[in-house]
Amino acid sequence: MCDADEPPFDVQVREASGATVIVFEGDLDLLSADRAETALLDAQVAGGTVYLDLRSLRFIDSSGLRVILEAHRRAGERGSGLLVSAGEHAVQRVMTVSGVGGLLDLVDAPPEEP
Repeated sequence: MCDADEPPFDVQVREASGATVIVFEGDLDLLSADRAETALLDAQVAGGTVYLDLRSLRFIDSSGLRVILEAHRRAGERGSGLLVSAGEHAVQRVMTVSGVGGLLDLVDAPPEEP
């Protein structure tokens, strides 16, 4: 999954109920923000609703928040959906304290695979 030189971060993409589900795992920070942004941008270019599942994320910093806010902005411009599952307490706390959580469309969980 990752080697000693790579940050502990992984991205999984799947389709469920006609939407794209993106799962971020590990630490979303300056070192992993580009990978996260690429996954979100690819899904948004394809069109439709995107569910961003952060329930397996252990840590997020301002770089990660920027990635999510940019995806939220793109979704608004395109009239598509971006739904976010905030997950772990540490991630929820950063979203709450920063005010980002109040800007996003939060859901408990993305749809399951058919």
